[in-house]
Amino acid sequence: MTQTKRRIGINGWFLQHPYTGIGQYTINLLKEFAKKDASKFLVVVPNEACVERMKQDGIDLPTTILPPLSWAPASIQKHWWEQVQLPGFFEKQAFGGAGAETVWLPYPCVTWLRKPSYTTIVTVHDTIPWTEKEYSRGPLSALAHAMSRGAVRQADHIITVSETSAESIAKVCGVPRETIHVILNGVADVFFEKAVRVEETLKTYGLAHDRYFLYVGGYDARKQVKKLVASYEKYCKTQPESISSSFPLVLVGGQAQKDDLYADFLTLQDSSGTVKIVTTGFVSDEVLNALYEGCRAFLHFSRVEGFNVPAVQALVKNRPCVLSDIPVHREIAGEYATYVNPDDPSFTAPALAEKFPRDQYHWSRSAQQHLNVIES
Repeated sequence: MTQTKRRIGINGWFLQHPYTGIGQYTINLLKEFAKKDASKFLVVVPNEACVERMKQDGIDLPTTILPPLSWAPASIQKHWWEQVQLPGFFEKQAFGGAGAETVWLPYPCVTWLRKPSYTTIVTVHDTIPWTEKEYSRGPLSALAHAMSRGAVRQADHIITVSETSAESIAKVCGVPRETIHVILNGVADVFFEKAVRVEETLKTYGLAHDRYFLYVGGYDARKQVKKLVASYEKYCKTQPESISSSFPLVLVGGQAQKDDLYADFLTLQDSSGTVKIVTTGFVSDEVLNALYEGCRAFLHFSRVEGFNVPAVQALVKNRPCVLSDIPVHREIAGEYATYVNPDDPSFTAPALAEKFPRDQYHWSRSAQQHLNVIES
């Protein structure tokens, strides 16, 4: 007897935000899903730009555009699309009217209005929006966060990216720990390879091999980029030579959203210190791979994380890492990093991340573990 294929729907909303963590997570897993039996998947996206993004990344999966309400404010568009349009489509229209049997949601947006007819699997990357006070800014924000926690409780199964996040999700959302599956994030294949055109890339930014320190990530307040800069300035003043002029601090990333949470990004250039800072904005994986390969060390002093993809990228490249001493950094980096107090970070000489166990961070492995949950 021939086994019937399981009909799997996927929420592709964040394909229109490719430089966010959820966007990158979605893109990389879809790349791996496309290498499987693509006909069992259906990715639903809000606009043509998402379809073009999938083509650009070589993701060949069946896709449907489900336009959001054109007349409503952006926040209402997103909420109505997630809570009403998408569930209705997956139940009654997807797969030629047969409907989806399982729907994977790469972020907390399970419909809380009613229990859908399909099995729901939701990824919760962390509980930061629910536990960090700067993310709750008024009644509407509090309502949105309450609804997203409710969405997690509605899910049949939950996927998260670390044991640290799993423990926090169980506590904050009040769900049984046994319903949470921990599947580590991966890093793109390019970071497992030797970078090409390293010297050319460094020359573009006025850098010399092994003569700069590197930060990669966002600029929201919890990342503590300004504390990182201040710590490095203080370190430079203690050195016998003028490290500030010959060892710049390179900051890769940018303002992912127009939001006051990213105030550090807007005020960074107003620093009165003497450290030379090089900002690159967002860069391609190929350029980033070269920047990792050429740096003296990777620095990341975040106050809280659910994972930390840039740190793992640096570790996969066997770069020395100085990380804030928080639970998830200890979980993913273990003995292969040097740690500093996140409340009062003091720059210290890092150890080399030799023989870091890299294989567990391939996206192909992560994708197969996702499918094991989704198809079970």
